[in-house]
Amino acid sequence: MSATGAALLVLAGASAIAPPPQPPVLYRVKQGDTLIALSAKWFVRDNSWTAVQRLNRIADPVRLPVGKTLSIPRDLLKSEPVGAKVVAFRGAVAVAGKTPVMGAAVREGMAIATGDGGSITVECADGSRFSLPSQTQVGIARLRRILLTGDLDRVFTTALGRGEWRVRPAPTPDSRFMVTTPVSVSAVRGTGFRVGYDGAAAVGVVEGAVGVSGEDVTRATPLPKGMGVAVTPAGVGTPVDLLPAPEIVRPGAVQAAPQVRFKVDPVPGARSYVFEVGSDAGMTDLLAQFRGSGGEVAFDGLPDGSYFVRATATDPNNIDGFAKTWAFERLALGAKPPEAFGRGMRFRWSGGDAVSGGARNYRFSLYTDEAATRALIDSDGLQDTAFTVTELKPGTYWWRVVLTKFTSGKAVVATGELQSFTIAKPE
Repeated sequence: MSATGAALLVLAGASAIAPPPQPPVLYRVKQGDTLIALSAKWFVRDNSWTAVQRLNRIADPVRLPVGKTLSIPRDLLKSEPVGAKVVAFRGAVAVAGKTPVMGAAVREGMAIATGDGGSITVECADGSRFSLPSQTQVGIARLRRILLTGDLDRVFTTALGRGEWRVRPAPTPDSRFMVTTPVSVSAVRGTGFRVGYDGAAAVGVVEGAVGVSGEDVTRATPLPKGMGVAVTPAGVGTPVDLLPAPEIVRPGAVQAAPQVRFKVDPVPGARSYVFEVGSDAGMTDLLAQFRGSGGEVAFDGLPDGSYFVRATATDPNNIDGFAKTWAFERLALGAKPPEAFGRGMRFRWSGGDAVSGGARNYRFSLYTDEAATRALIDSDGLQDTAFTVTELKPGTYWWRVVLTKFTSGKAVVATGELQSFTIAKPE
């Protein structure tokens, strides 16, 4: 993305609802404390102690009762940036208008945008993470630590798209982690949730609890695990149960066809489904995401290897439900139409992605019936990707190839589709 695109993202993020004001920091006076000394060490300006004196009705700023609790406005206190870094990304991604690198720093004030086929995962210093799929724009509005108390203050603005957020439990009672959209604020202390925005916000909680508010940020709707809510400019909707995770049909089958295909059993109440493919079960390294009304997907371009697929059902309010993840193997096996070869027929096939390595052999079978019960030829242990059969009589035959790949003592078997061909009787 160009720098201009990143600038537009920052402007879009600025239109999000401002997060609710944080309560003041409560500080318990220790032996030797004075307001002037506290101000010199912990306050943004040395003279800020006068405001704290008035707020707490303190008569003498150098004589503080030990054990007294001071209420200190948060914006008066010094803070420092806290770290975050890119731990995975693919495709069209821009961080602060530039293509990132692994481990690149993500800081307050930056904008993150993903284009077609892009995805990114960012990890905060405390281990909290967020993952953004394609067509998503998020701004880093606040990423700091209050020095006096150690409170973490993290605010993210979603201008467009969706994000999945995994938040570690807060280190202090007044730490905050918030995700805002132009119509909503989601505040958490340690949980897993998703926020999407496309004119309306959709929030779903898969772990812990989240407080969701609309224009009136002083009133939040509590969402426990298993609940979701839609938020529009008119306000926060009625919480609903998240849809259950869909079940993939034959999830463990080796993906041998030219296209990788998945299909789910229908989930009552689902308007659409999400399929995600990643190199890890947590989808930190998200390779592809497909969102659509149908319960099945087919896509090209996945090399041989071990992967994970996650399926989610989405309700009519665009709220994503619970997800379920399965491991699968990709071992492509393609067949070409047989050709006349001398007095016989030449069968050829492609044996998967050779770059992925591993010893492999093939089994060629030729049948005289479509049920593949009467084998005319059944030859195993082949190393070549071609096989010639001679003296075939006129008629219809069926054939297929089975590929076995051996890697680190593990065998993966890919069964090709049953193909048919006919030898016509001579004129």
